[in-house]
Amino acid sequence: FNAGMFVYEPSLPTYYNLLETLKVVSPTPFAEQDFLNMYFKDIYKPIPPVYNLVLAMLWRHPENIELNKAKVVHYCAAG
Repeated sequence: FNAGMFVYEPSLPTYYNLLETLKVVSPTPFAEQDFLNMYFKDIYKPIPPVYNLVLAMLWRHPENIELNKAKVVHYCAAG
């Protein structure tokens, strides 16, 4: 998933486990995004596209986008 729009329910156990896991994971090209994908891989649930409209999709596939329904527009370099 793209960590530019990331929602989760906070908990202290998860917070402390994230910190401990971070200490033993090697650096990656996409820093926090790679780490969060690795950590949450088995429990990740995508949010509806209306809450994460990646702007590049508007340029590439405008026919698939309902711009008037978008709640969050995600400006990122690649999409």
